Amino acid sequence: MADRNDLIHYVCTAPSHRRTADLGLTRNGERWALCPDLIGRDHEWQDTGGLEVSAAVARWQELVGLGARAAA
Repeated sequence: MADRNDLIHYVCTAPSHRRTADLGLTRNGERWALCPDLIGRDHEWQDTGGLEVSAAVARWQELVGLGARAAA
């Protein structure tokens, strides 16, 4: 298990930020966060509870409709 400080605590689900599926690493307060638009300011953060990167990416894909369930 990763150190709590190394976990992704937020993913951004703002529709205006979904121009790409390439996620970038940023900060939301003191916690790590993922968002495809690192320049945008109108983030819509969803709390992940603290996930390792691969799990956080999968959670983001699920939230924005890009996950395995959405493809089925």
